Amino acid sequence: MLDLKKVIVLGTTADYIELLIDRFGERVFFVTDPCERIKWKGQKPAPLQEVLLDLKDQDAVFGDLKAYLREHNIEPSGIVCFDCESLALAAIIASKFKLPFSGLDPVMNCRSKYLSKSIWKANGIPCPDCGLIRNEKDAALFLKSLNGIAVMKPLTGSGGEFVLLCKTDEDCRQAYRTITEKLKDHHDNRMYSSRNMPRGEDPLKDVVMEQYLPGDEYSCDFIYENGKVRVLRLAKKIMNHEITFGTVSAYILKVDLPGDWDIKKLETRLQAASKSLGLDRTIAMVDLKICHDEVFLLEITPRPGGDCLPFLIQASSGFDIFKATLDFSEGKKIFVPDRDEWEKAVGLSLIALQRGVLKTLDAGVLVKDTRVIDCYFKRSIGEAIELPPKDYGSRILGYVIFRPDPNAGIEEQCMEISRKLVIEME
Repeated sequence: MLDLKKVIVLGTTADYIELLIDRFGERVFFVTDPCERIKWKGQKPAPLQEVLLDLKDQDAVFGDLKAYLREHNIEPSGIVCFDCESLALAAIIASKFKLPFSGLDPVMNCRSKYLSKSIWKANGIPCPDCGLIRNEKDAALFLKSLNGIAVMKPLTGSGGEFVLLCKTDEDCRQAYRTITEKLKDHHDNRMYSSRNMPRGEDPLKDVVMEQYLPGDEYSCDFIYENGKVRVLRLAKKIMNHEITFGTVSAYILKVDLPGDWDIKKLETRLQAASKSLGLDRTIAMVDLKICHDEVFLLEITPRPGGDCLPFLIQASSGFDIFKATLDFSEGKKIFVPDRDEWEKAVGLSLIALQRGVLKTLDAGVLVKDTRVIDCYFKRSIGEAIELPPKDYGSRILGYVIFRPDPNAGIEEQCMEISRKLVIEME
């Protein structure tokens, strides 16, 4: 019997799994945590498309996966990971199967928001000043050393979760208490696992503080291969700090960097940053800020950007970053449309502003707007919605992709379109 060649998709969410099955069918094979599968109400993978394994049991996963693949004559042709909490495990499995992927040490250099900036500082790569905070006193002292404003966040978090602004000593102390108390509820969450962390850092107890930099924030996907960087896309973020600090309400494509920054200059900066972290061949995402005409790197993550970005990219250019990620894992060449072929488009998050159980979610008026290209939901009627700091994820109801009117402000159009969504809670 011939082996079935499949790309392993490790530890992703059920909505992504359903989408990837629809697009790529038998090409992909999913390694999924049972907790993720249980809560999904949509389409489930067919036999031989998925194996359910406890991904917290890092020691057992590889052996169980290897046995399953051998039993069913499946040969891994590549491995991809779309979720931060699974990156370390993906690196370990890739190494054991001898599949191309960034090594465990570079992945963990990226996962630690303190270590990555420490490495960049040592290599002269502009990024915010940062400190590793282990108690309230550390927090207050670090703020004093900055003589300015700071941002406190978990060491290995994602998606703006528990990101707090600190302007005073009391802000720092309260922020430290809030984050560490909330993280106690996440002691079994792989996002905050202390396993594989460098130098004894504990993501449940240690937090990072960073110098707050004013200015516009951007997100970028790029390929790092053979010591060179190729930017795949560059998007500008629209932030809504009034909802919660650090909330990204929308992304804009296509955009240019201000001043004398162009794509080639950015690629040179990302090349130096990736090399310093020890990254090898990878598709990665970077968050960055423009402050005083300088690019400051906030973090690099060795996976493509999530949220609405894959759908926004496709609406702007026709480029399918899901397919590109699968192709890249198998060593295939990636073709990206020229930047002048991309069109202006906006990906807008539909965010619930109150907690409760979803009673009504009606986009009938919204989708009739001639600017709207697509609208899709992550939540459904009957689901419970919580708000930060208890839960940062469930409030994201879905996304709208739209072509903005060039004669009106984009932020105003985002507000106008989002108001057309009818939401009722009970």
